[in-house]
Amino acid sequence: MDKFPTHNKVLIIGAGPGGLCAAFKLVKSGVIPLIIEQQDITGGQAKSVCLDDVKVDVGNKQFYSRIPELIDFLENDLGCEMTNYLQRIGIVYNNKIFEQSSKYRGVRRGMPLFLLVQGLLDLVKSKLEASRIEAANFEKQMHQLRGKLFSKIFAQTYEEKVTGLLWKDVPFFKIESLQPDKNLINGLKRFVSHSKQIKSKQPLWQHPIQSTGKIAEIITAYLVQQGVPILYNSKVTGIDIEENNLNKVTIQNGEGISCEYADNVIVSAPISKINDWISGKNVSKNVIPKMRSAVIVYLVMSGDCLFEHTFLRIATPDTPITRITNYNAYDANMVGSGKCCIGIELFLHQNNVDYKQSDNWFLEMAVSFCKQANLIDADKIINSKVLRIPFGEAGLSPKDYLVNEELRSAYNNVSLKPNLYYITRTGLDRSMHAGLLAAAAILENKRDLFLSKTNQLATEPWLD
Repeated sequence: MDKFPTHNKVLIIGAGPGGLCAAFKLVKSGVIPLIIEQQDITGGQAKSVCLDDVKVDVGNKQFYSRIPELIDFLENDLGCEMTNYLQRIGIVYNNKIFEQSSKYRGVRRGMPLFLLVQGLLDLVKSKLEASRIEAANFEKQMHQLRGKLFSKIFAQTYEEKVTGLLWKDVPFFKIESLQPDKNLINGLKRFVSHSKQIKSKQPLWQHPIQSTGKIAEIITAYLVQQGVPILYNSKVTGIDIEENNLNKVTIQNGEGISCEYADNVIVSAPISKINDWISGKNVSKNVIPKMRSAVIVYLVMSGDCLFEHTFLRIATPDTPITRITNYNAYDANMVGSGKCCIGIELFLHQNNVDYKQSDNWFLEMAVSFCKQANLIDADKIINSKVLRIPFGEAGLSPKDYLVNEELRSAYNNVSLKPNLYYITRTGLDRSMHAGLLAAAAILENKRDLFLSKTNQLATEPWLD
């Protein structure tokens, strides 16, 4: 380690997608970082999950056209072949599949007539309420805008499962496009044209021709070739601050406790953990009161998938299942011919008793739900796997920062450290982009540009 001069050292905590991208860019410019990774493998949320010859993503992974420079980086810098695919989102509500977009199955999107009528009557009621009662929170705001039933089916139930944050706990959003009005025609137009709005924002969807783990494999192979030191199975236990700068990082691994000094530190750990390290105290429970974990149940089956959607949002309220990904729908070489693979995701709070259940319990629960909704033929299951992802904050959204003062304070505290670059973001593409921007800021001495482009507290959230 000592062969890398301290004055030229960048320390990267976390060899996930963002940290790996940062390391790649730094090394290409002649800067050799030291990487600290608590697992025995790189990749983080961009690892490959293998089930014999099937090699798929960790959950649902998407690359948007919203960051063209990232796609350019993947294709030209990494040589990672990408494929275009058709993004089709379904919504499972009480064992029926509806469409997110009216492009499929018309304006009704597969909704039975009685439910559509119920939703329209509810929309009328919401517009009458909007003329008399001012919305007190985000839930009321959205109900008055789109109707209670349509909101719950097409957004609320799913979003609350993903984030663990109830809409009623989110303050009123002062964004013009979300302001309730009493005009019923406007409400109907939003329901009919919802898919067109989505399409205009996101015209192209892409995915690595193989699983997203291929990205981590390419970068890791390059870093190893260039002699970049990666400390696996290493845990950061503390960070010392000197004149507001991060100065010394304490690391614990199988060889004992050691200290590393760095001019700049790029961190992809949860922001609550960073504050624990800086303060030397276990304050994360105050910063993030609802730490999230995930469980993914993978099912490999013979034959074709019974649904064509890229993924399904689960709006059924009485199940913890949040999302189901169809890996065959990416037009990538992940599954192979003659079989299909789906990933059934659950997002759970750290104190949720379900998280302590056995793998077999999760498997049986997932299979039972999918059978009832006619999503699988259970007799064709040929392989399965349960993956647990412990506490993290990758699912934090701008809404979380609105309602959690401790989180905002933690983010501001981290942002004030001039040699610290916090790159954990919602979305694989955001995290990777943040890593590239952090490396560029260090190389070009433009930290302000990094902060402005990745600001979590912006009025209009980064890239939303």
